[in-house]
Amino acid sequence: MNQDTGEEILTALDLGATKACALLGVVRDGSLTVIGMGKAPCYGIQKGVIIDIEPTVEAIAAAVREEQKESGTKAGPVFAT
Repeated sequence: MNQDTGEEILTALDLGATKACALLGVVRDGSLTVIGMGKAPCYGIQKGVIIDIEPTVEAIAAAVREEQKESGTKAGPVFAT
């Protein structure tokens, strides 16, 4: 949490069989506002199980890079679903 502004930056990940999605949000006054989104193809997951870690990691990194670029902010703590 930023002590000066009281804002907290959070990142959410959704990992699926075809894509990885990342959302970057800022918590202000108890409300969450999405300020960036990224997605990337993901081929390392089948039926909810990681079968190949390398393409999964690459997809997550690409999605997070895209969300950071869109928002102009670095990713914060990550919550994965």
